[in-house]
Amino acid sequence: MHSAFYVLALLLAAGGTPDPKPASVEVTALEVDVDFICPSRATQSLLLTPKAQAQVKVPESCPDAGADWRFTLHCPEDTCSGVIRTAQGAIALVQGPRKQLQVKPLAKEHAPTLDLLALKLTGQYALTMPSAEEHQRPVQLLLQHPAVTGVYTLSSSEHIPVAFELGGKRLVLNTEVQWTEDERVHLRLRDTKGALLFDGTLALKEQRELDCQRLDGFCQGALKLWVREYQALPIQP
Repeated sequence: MHSAFYVLALLLAAGGTPDPKPASVEVTALEVDVDFICPSRATQSLLLTPKAQAQVKVPESCPDAGADWRFTLHCPEDTCSGVIRTAQGAIALVQGPRKQLQVKPLAKEHAPTLDLLALKLTGQYALTMPSAEEHQRPVQLLLQHPAVTGVYTLSSSEHIPVAFELGGKRLVLNTEVQWTEDERVHLRLRDTKGALLFDGTLALKEQRELDCQRLDGFCQGALKLWVREYQALPIQP
């Protein structure tokens, strides 16, 4: 079975936290072949929805062997645009008409395997999903007091609580995150009683503060908070 159809089956079977008023959305999923023209040629087939990322591992015969890269691609008309990312951020743009996608590195000194990539759009499918949000990429929330930093990986499909511990005390916050069209993150934080403590849209790594006076004596001063892209390996903030 073609790997893209396996991914398609996973997407159709995926489910998130039940919503009392589920909304469906129809999106166009693009099937893309990523061809690594290295000494040993390798092709990986991806199925990309407009707000999802697909992850590929650079083959062993390429200069950046073993690296994890993530792809996004959107083709609203005949012209496509997308991004290739690592955990540290974007490393290349994908641009061009559907029949001639091009990889354009963002830096003069770039990963050499980027020059050995060929991308080909091989098909598209109409998918009806429970909600557009369920297939957005995860985001990391960071909460920091001078002595403690908490890192939490959040999904827009799951409104999960996070627990921040400081000086023997435990702060539990209910979270909601959603990516915006301009690549920022809308974040809401509520206490366990449902009171809204933070509601704002953040650029990646943009710092804000949560006043400790609103946290029932949990801390002194303020907690710093910011968001970043999901990083599979622990990296110091």
